[in-house]
Amino acid sequence: MLEAVEWCDYCSIDMEMTGLSKSDRQLASKTKGKLSLDNKVEPRYKDALDSDGFLVCQFGISFFKLAGPANRSLPLKCRAFNMYIMPPKNARFMVHSWVLTFLQQNHFDFNEWVRTGVTSLSVPEQKALEAMETVPGPDPYPDDLAEVAAFFATANAELAQGRPVFMGHLNNWARRLVWKGMREGLAVPVVVDNHMLKPASPEEAAAFWERRDFERSIRGMIGVREVMTAVGASGKPVVTHNGFLDLLFLLRQFFVGTLPSVYTEYKRLLADLLPCVVDTKYITANLPVPIRSQLGDAYSTSIKAHPIDVQWAEGHDRYVNGGHPHEAGYDALMTGLLFAALKLHNSDPAMALASCGEVNRVPIYGTVRTYMNLAGEDPVLPDPRD
Repeated sequence: MLEAVEWCDYCSIDMEMTGLSKSDRQLASKTKGKLSLDNKVEPRYKDALDSDGFLVCQFGISFFKLAGPANRSLPLKCRAFNMYIMPPKNARFMVHSWVLTFLQQNHFDFNEWVRTGVTSLSVPEQKALEAMETVPGPDPYPDDLAEVAAFFATANAELAQGRPVFMGHLNNWARRLVWKGMREGLAVPVVVDNHMLKPASPEEAAAFWERRDFERSIRGMIGVREVMTAVGASGKPVVTHNGFLDLLFLLRQFFVGTLPSVYTEYKRLLADLLPCVVDTKYITANLPVPIRSQLGDAYSTSIKAHPIDVQWAEGHDRYVNGGHPHEAGYDALMTGLLFAALKLHNSDPAMALASCGEVNRVPIYGTVRTYMNLAGEDPVLPDPRD
């Protein structure tokens, strides 16, 4: 993904969460479709702080590169990513039951979430883990050492005959010792899947250990933060759709851990991280002839009016035949293509990217034309009740 950051002209992001708020106030405006008459942003931020404990469970990001001027359609190269996000080991988190139902109805794969979910630490979590790694563990029991030695003897004999070996019967301490000594204690190259040691070619084993070592390294646990830090440093546009909560969860879960209680400090942290944010919901609400701003509706309407010729990068054609709405990767893709249809199709794309007038204006869900201005003071809008 870091290479894609350098390659792209802009990117788009989307997330799925395990819940939104512990209170009913925020959920009411989110789930019942009622507009709030409160045109101030800060109270909505205070409400959003109540989402602490809920987590991002899926993160989607798409990278786009302009491939030429628009004719009938705008040529656009694309690299789309979708990843499941798991909290650090032994972490506790909250989930709303209605979110589980919603995710299941939209094809969220809970088994894949647990099996392949990527851990992405915040800065405080990373520092705590680094501190723990300096503390020596307890000495192993002699019985564990004897069990591990016997296991390696049996495993070598079985693997030499091409048969897999199961290590799930070992206790936790013994399994840790097996993992620690596996590369030196086994005479046959192996890969491990669900506690099963399987004979493998030297190339397959090398790839397995390289991937496992990276996943368990500190750098392997800060993936989202590393990518979004690179995006922010590049100054390239980050496109969201109704991204107020996405940006809030992004900053808290992958960067600061705990959000500041002061709204202006939150805006400063977010603007320092991502200096160029464009929200397509804000754009759709401020068109000369506004269109329905729900992502699927806005996407369908805009793509019909301004077709995009998507040129999929090799290995990134997951959504070539469409995808599932509310899968983070697919929603991120739709968001990026919607931006292209709205802003890049009928103008010089490079100039449009450089002079997009909607930069850093993030709408507040459930309110009347209110937005968070990451580049200055929020607008003071008249109270619609006056």
